[in-house]
Amino acid sequence: QEQKAREDSSRILHSPHSHEGDAASGSGTAFQLDSIILPTQMSEHDFQSLADAIQCITQSAAPLDEYINGVHDDMKTIMNERKYWIAEQKGMEDAWKRHKHGAKHLEPLKAKLNSLESQVGRQVTHIKRLEESVRKNDKILNHGVTHAY
Repeated sequence: QEQKAREDSSRILHSPHSHEGDAASGSGTAFQLDSIILPTQMSEHDFQSLADAIQCITQSAAPLDEYINGVHDDMKTIMNERKYWIAEQKGMEDAWKRHKHGAKHLEPLKAKLNSLESQVGRQVTHIKRLEESVRKNDKILNHGVTHAY
């Protein structure tokens, strides 16, 4: 009877079987109900095997918790970076709009500046002509005063 219990527990732990009735109903793969061993029917070895299997599964799944926490941290970082770059883009778009708006306002000022520079140029030319005329007159006056003595 102990040998049968081991074989049955081995089947419970390692190999699922499909019910014939379940296949027709579409429920898929399941353990056979007649192969379930009650804890009172399991030997110490069966319990140890079961404990070892549970420990192996637990140890295999333990790193997943760290990875899942890492994924959550990464998602927070990604979301924060996304918010940062969206704000950066908005700031740059606003700066570009201000620049374009300022450039539109600068056009009339640039035209006025060109006009004023042109007027200044004409006045400088006029002043240079007057200075040249004054020098000629000074020369004539100096030449005439020296001959008069």
